[in-house]
Amino acid sequence: MPDDTTRKLEYFELLKTRRQKWNNIWDELAKYVCPQNSSSKDIFDSCPIWAREQLASGLQSLLVNPGRQWFYLKQSDGYSTMETREELENEETEEAELRMQYSENIIVNHLESGGVVASSLAYYL
Repeated sequence: MPDDTTRKLEYFELLKTRRQKWNNIWDELAKYVCPQNSSSKDIFDSCPIWAREQLASGLQSLLVNPGRQWFYLKQSDGYSTMETREELENEETEEAELRMQYSENIIVNHLESGGVVASSLAYYL
């Protein structure tokens, strides 16, 4: 077990050294794209800030689009709630599908009412 941990730590250090050459570039870009994180007066163009916000909005709408169902549960037998009723084998499976849909609705409503979906935009910024 210690050998596995040692290998992972060595790999982590290797990744940190590979990343080191990019840190200065990322710091320079952050000065213009995320000016709220530093007290920089060098901002003369708001396009990078606008582009960052557009990217974050696009990511949010693709991953947790409030206009579409973006969360599904799947049963261990391979059926999902996305499949049609014709693909169901028997009444037990149909009843299980209804329970899954009910559970999905509870989870999605909980996420939306708790502000998780609305506040997820901050994660992409």
